Order: sequence, then structure tokens, then C-alpha cells
Amino acid sequence: MTDASLAADPRILSLMNDTAIMMDELSRLSRKLGDLGKEQEESRNGHDVVADLQDHFRAFAERMKDFSEESRRTISGLDNNVHSNPYVFILCALGLGFLLGKAMRSSGK
Repeated sequence: MTDASLAADPRILSLMNDTAIMMDELSRLSRKLGDLGKEQEESRNGHDVVADLQDHFRAFAERMKDFSEESRRTISGLDNNVHSNPYVFILCALGLGFLLGKAMRSSGK
């Protein structure tokens, strides 16, 4: 299995998509936390803000749980592929190491 086929693997693409969604969710949560002080100054009930944040964190925790389970399944599948075709992965690793060594050596000159 080559790097291109790993990148085209739907499980990998799904994990990459889930990661992007998680990063977006983290970004929204951090903005929400940043706005917490501003909202309290605007005389909004602090309890409402806390309840909103709790809802966001619960949703995020559920997404993280799903992501964790999906990543375990994907890693297990990749592990099974490695065990069923060890020589292919060894050759790919050696080839990649060789190419990286050549690139590092040529950039050092």
C-alpha cells in the first residue's frame, strides 16, 4: 500500500474530515469562552451562558468519543493490513527512508 493509496483510503479521509470538524468545534468553543466575559457585562444572566457552554462541551465530548472510536477502528484496520502484508510496508518504509535521507543530504550541501 503506497502513500497515495493511504491518502485515498476512505477511512483516512473520514478521519481527516472528522479532525477538521473537531478543530472547528474547538475554535467555536474557544470563541464562546472568550465571549463569556463580554456577555456577562452585557447583563445577560450568567446561568444562561454557563448552560450554553455546558451544552457545547457535552456535544464536543460526544464528538470526541465518536472520533476516538472511529480512529481506533481505522488504526486496527491499518494494523491488520500491515500484519497481512508486512513486506510491502517494510519496503515502503525503506524507500521512504531512502528518499528522506537523499533529500536531507542534498539540502545540507
